[in-house]
Amino acid sequence: MGGAGEYICMDPVWACWAVGVVVLLAGGVWAARRFRRPDLRRLAADEHGTSYSLGFVMVAPLYLCFLLVVFECTMLLVAKVGTMYSAHATARSAVVWRTAEPADLRTERIDQAAFTAMAPFVSARTRDLVSLNGPPPSHAYWQAAEFALAYEWYTRGAADAPPPVPRPYPRGNAPSDYLVRKYLNAAARTRYSVSGDTATPGADVTAVVRYRAPLYIPVVSRFLDPDGVWPYEYTIESRAVLPNETPVSDDRRLGIEYRSR
Repeated sequence: MGGAGEYICMDPVWACWAVGVVVLLAGGVWAARRFRRPDLRRLAADEHGTSYSLGFVMVAPLYLCFLLVVFECTMLLVAKVGTMYSAHATARSAVVWRTAEPADLRTERIDQAAFTAMAPFVSARTRDLVSLNGPPPSHAYWQAAEFALAYEWYTRGAADAPPPVPRPYPRGNAPSDYLVRKYLNAAARTRYSVSGDTATPGADVTAVVRYRAPLYIPVVSRFLDPDGVWPYEYTIESRAVLPNETPVSDDRRLGIEYRSR
């Protein structure tokens, strides 16, 4: 699938996150050093000195703004980790399925690898299906059902096992509709491209994954979105390069008869 959107460097996100963390730490240390236990009885009896709280009232919104910047940038950095994982999964799938027939099966399997790797890093909100990428591919709907079934199958034993320590809440799997929404959101917001010589053994295969990360916090979203147009999104790109590990033989096969399903 062709990539959508332009590559946007993560350096501004790292810079905003670092500045926000430094400001929050500095503000926290400053407040802790000047903290005094308030005497509410004196404040109720006499308003003398209340004007000194004006500075705190004026600084609080600015401090909150830096806090929101750190939250938003942290979510973008987590999404960056997801794109790196998805890029490697896409490259591995391209190496494995490059000769599969029919060609539609090849595309579906590479899609499935890219979306499945990205699904844990996206939200399950229905509103996040609205993206500048457009709707997810048609085959993503049955892949989402397979993703939910596979998750429930492999985690059933852990969910039914007693917890090692007492917990105030019961153990359980994530609901199926929750898992389906996460997969569909990943399919709607993720695009990739695969390039390289897939016919030559040992040649490099490059996978580039682009994910349109939704921005949630109103004021910060408007600041981080390069276009400034709703829905606010930030395009994250990662790439992975893997060798085309084709068997070195006349027919490039391992000599094992198998069928792909």
